[in-house]
Amino acid sequence: MSSFTTTHLRFSIVVIELVGGEALATCLSALQKFDVEIIVVLKDACPQLQARFDHVRFEIQNEPVPLRRKSGVALASGDVVALIEDTTLPGDNLLNGLVSAFGDDNTLAASGPVLIGNHLPSRYQALACTEYGRYHPSVLFNHSHQQSRKVERLPGNFICYRREALASILNEHSEGLVEGVINQRLLSKGGSLVMEPMLANTYNAEDPWSGRLATRFHHGWIYAGGQAEQKNLFACAVQLFKSLLLPAVLSFRAIRCMSGMNGIRHPLKVRLWICLLETFWSAGEAVGSVSGAPKNMEHWR
Repeated sequence: MSSFTTTHLRFSIVVIELVGGEALATCLSALQKFDVEIIVVLKDACPQLQARFDHVRFEIQNEPVPLRRKSGVALASGDVVALIEDTTLPGDNLLNGLVSAFGDDNTLAASGPVLIGNHLPSRYQALACTEYGRYHPSVLFNHSHQQSRKVERLPGNFICYRREALASILNEHSEGLVEGVINQRLLSKGGSLVMEPMLANTYNAEDPWSGRLATRFHHGWIYAGGQAEQKNLFACAVQLFKSLLLPAVLSFRAIRCMSGMNGIRHPLKVRLWICLLETFWSAGEAVGSVSGAPKNMEHWR
């Protein structure tokens, strides 16, 4: 299927398998309504799914998420490439949102507010609050008239890039597409990151791997370790001290974001899971502040 074309731009979508199975099938079914090029980067072959969605290009790469993202971008042909994880469902206004966000030539990356599926168990609603609570519509937009706006950071579950600008930066990063690093480079080049209401999406599937406490620990380690490698000894010591306060700080932030969400079914359970998940993340940050980044990103699956 050819890329969706407007007067100026062509769009492609790259789907990153996290959960696979029905979660991936549900995501692909939602994307079928859009006349776009779709590329799926799988961890392992899935003949049934590949036969079911025969108009989709499947690539197999058993690598951490950042490297699979990088491979997907290299395969895409659109001027704008949207990277979506299979835990996420796009909204019906996806293409209109892309046109709106990238109508400004200065926009190099964009995303939209993240809703949280009301059917998810408490553990995964908590995981969504820790990862994407700050991007919930009730936090981003405190009034009825929603407008796109420039931001400093974007959620990693669904993020769209102007491909040419992204490709030039990715060539310099052998570890792949780590959105925090890449987005800061785009900002340093004078580009804009945009939060576009029409790019709203829903965190919709359980992700057992990401919900493991060990995974949270390693993700915190990856995040803080990458920062520590750019700092001097004193700055690392300050970072370590701050990490000791993080369980309370991060838990409070996620719980505060939760207050405006209508789909939270068991608030007390979700709060408890938030505190547990953020404690393990913070422990990982403490380790990363001292030892730097882990040798590989195998836990980022």
